[in-house]
Amino acid sequence: MINKINFADRVVIFVPADVSADWATEFMDAVSEASLTAQRRIDVDLGAILLLDSYLIGLFVRANKILHQNGGSFYLANPNEYAVQVLKRNALDQVFPIAAAGNTGSEQTTAYKSGISFEKVDTLGILTVTGIIDNPEYVTELRNISAGRFSGLKSVIVDFSKTIFVDSLFIGELVNLHRRMAGLGGSVAFSGLNDIIKELFDRLGFGLLVPLYKDINEAKKQSEKN
Repeated sequence: MINKINFADRVVIFVPADVSADWATEFMDAVSEASLTAQRRIDVDLGAILLLDSYLIGLFVRANKILHQNGGSFYLANPNEYAVQVLKRNALDQVFPIAAAGNTGSEQTTAYKSGISFEKVDTLGILTVTGIIDNPEYVTELRNISAGRFSGLKSVIVDFSKTIFVDSLFIGELVNLHRRMAGLGGSVAFSGLNDIIKELFDRLGFGLLVPLYKDINEAKKQSEKN
């Protein structure tokens, strides 16, 4: 059962050390409920968290989106030392306002932009993915780019060095991108993944299908060898 405290203006939800599927369901139910009431602010307490992975970040991204669409707000509160390191290392502190324990916090303007850009250099295509990719419009954009601009390419590098998070829909389209390039006799590589995205891709077995490189330069060098 989810552990939460209801205040007049907000709901504080405590994340357990071990997050289960049942907890995730109750968490999203609490978010949906709060978004429709006067308690349109949720503080998620990270004081006891032991693992801040792609699954949990995905829940937070969805919760943040739901609350903001309904005029509410979403905060991460009281992060322990481990959580602070993960948030900073993956630029998630640019996405979620963070409040210390007992602090009401203050809204902050997100310091990121989201989108996809494409550059073609001879037979190499470079897709740069930026920000949080959690909208079907990005899937459509990627599909349109790959359908109309990949002719004559031998390889495509998808650079995630400016990416904070990608959702399952976009990942599905990346799988289609890999298949499309393979059908054309070409290849796909990923570069610059942060810890959260790399953990997600490793869990899905992407590393067995697509080479993962530390940065775009390493990916380019390998592409030139091929």
